[in-house]
Amino acid sequence: MLQLVKNYKQNSDIRKAFFEFTPKALWGINFKPWAEKGYWDSLSYDGYALMKDDKMMANVSFTKMKILIDDQERTLLQLGTVGTLEEERGKGYSRLLLEEVLKDWEKRVDWIFLFANENVLSFYPKFGFEQFNEGIYTFPLPKPDSITSFSFKKVCFPEQEQWFWDKVQNRQPVSSRFAPRDGHEIMMLYIYLGYGEHVWYEEKKDSVVMMEEKEGTLHLYDWIFSGQHNNLYSLLKDIPFEAKDCIVYFMDDNVKKIGSYKNQSHMFFIRSGKEEKESFPREIVFPILYKT
Repeated sequence: MLQLVKNYKQNSDIRKAFFEFTPKALWGINFKPWAEKGYWDSLSYDGYALMKDDKMMANVSFTKMKILIDDQERTLLQLGTVGTLEEERGKGYSRLLLEEVLKDWEKRVDWIFLFANENVLSFYPKFGFEQFNEGIYTFPLPKPDSITSFSFKKVCFPEQEQWFWDKVQNRQPVSSRFAPRDGHEIMMLYIYLGYGEHVWYEEKKDSVVMMEEKEGTLHLYDWIFSGQHNNLYSLLKDIPFEAKDCIVYFMDDNVKKIGSYKNQSHMFFIRSGKEEKESFPREIVFPILYKT
């Protein structure tokens, strides 16, 4: 017989079932190493699940997040880890769980959002979700000059993991338009999923830049600093790559002035909470390393 369980992250037996569930239902993702480091415990990330004995059949997770939007701190709920074991699909399990989450949370947060996969784009509008623009910024990289001289060093994991985590926790928002104020543990999950290979540090500006070069293009995933807001464009004059163009996967106020916005995703869905979904800002770049 199926049992609905809510807010299970402190239940060790159901956590174990979750760790066994996600690689099967969600493209092989393994949350266990990240959780064992304590990042799950400090994050407001929890879930609702359908259990059969000690086995998880379906799951919907959520993260309550503070996000700076147009200079105001707002409260949002991000849904993620929505999945059902393959042999149990088609039985309405995700619908049941989603209805429970929305019933419990819609009056407690300003908006509810998620990033859907391509196979279920018609599913979420049934629950009041609407597709919103979400994209990237692109611009040509500046040429090196003799005035600036920055030196990037690779950050090594796991040796420098605590150092990096301290930087992340004390980061300043890179944009007044749209920037997470918490939920940094999500970024640490991406570190465990392979993004630790792309972390660089520039000492003069005390900046951590997460980036990699692919076929002549710099992919800029995040920029972390704790002091005064620096000019990202000038910092990129001495990157350790031969790239000519740049794609930015987060909002930055300076980049917004020089870059071109491109709507990249039709998978970003917003639903009203305490605020109407029509009042949510258009044409944002949701930081890629804060998506669940």
